[in-house]
Amino acid sequence: MSHPLPCLAVRAALAFLFSGAVAAPLAALDFYSVGSGNLDGNYYKAASVMCGQVNGDNDLNLRCSAEATPGSLYNIAGLRNGELDVALVQSDWHSHAYNGTSLFAKHGPFSDMRSVMALYPETVTILAGPDSDIRSTADLFGKRLDIGEPASGRRATANDLLLSYGATRSDFAQLLELPTASAVAELCSGGIDATILVVGHPNQTVATAIRDCGARIVPLRSKYINQVLDQGAQFSRDTIPARTYPGLNRDIPTFSVTATLVTRADIPDAFIETLVTETLSNLGSFASQAAFLGALTPDEMESLGLTAPLHPGAIAGFEAARTAPKPTP
Repeated sequence: MSHPLPCLAVRAALAFLFSGAVAAPLAALDFYSVGSGNLDGNYYKAASVMCGQVNGDNDLNLRCSAEATPGSLYNIAGLRNGELDVALVQSDWHSHAYNGTSLFAKHGPFSDMRSVMALYPETVTILAGPDSDIRSTADLFGKRLDIGEPASGRRATANDLLLSYGATRSDFAQLLELPTASAVAELCSGGIDATILVVGHPNQTVATAIRDCGARIVPLRSKYINQVLDQGAQFSRDTIPARTYPGLNRDIPTFSVTATLVTRADIPDAFIETLVTETLSNLGSFASQAAFLGALTPDEMESLGLTAPLHPGAIAGFEAARTAPKPTP
């Protein structure tokens, strides 16, 4: 499991790295931490791409670092206690944290949370091992199932899915809580029968599991998709299209949440506006570095899956993008 470095250490290291690359005095640089996910996951990749763009603009005195974390629930806690400045969070747990519901009921509403933007759909994806007899979600019962690390949004969303089936821990031979990379390794080696992932597609981890060990994507039944969708607007009906991966010859029905970027009300407008404008003006190049980042339009990024109010800097960033001159064909 990866954990973020202490923010002071990260910022000191970044100051050293950038000291020879910019003309501005070191004291003039402002550093911000972006909580992401596992080093091999989409959250860390997305945060790295965005911060790379911000940090590469030498006209700015703003810098940010992608910090590896266990995932959404950890990120919300880190944002709330000031350890993180910005964080990637699944839309379902974004909503629960802001409203103080579900796992966050004992903490109360996170009223200082602010939305920055939506980034991409995260699709609930059940992968079955090549030697298992799992062809539908009903076949998961009695099997060895991975549902994700305890502090991850994946773990919490998988739990919601199982609850929609009326399932309890005793319905499975084993319920494991593994990091994504470990889960796929165990799936391919026969250590588990299936894993529930929440990822943007196309996804390298899924592609590797299908290619290297013949893993299969399992469809969800409409009845249970509908039960999850009834829980709120933070969920959307979704499909993994045929031919997304080699050998996937039919559409896979499922549902998705949205990867959202959030912050606190006290984070300066200038940084949030820069983060938004740099992202919106470079979506094409971002998608070439990480295909899942090309899934949403700027209009969708301003609203999809966002429960907390937009940060003033985000509002300014989206407005600047709307009024910016269009590139000449």
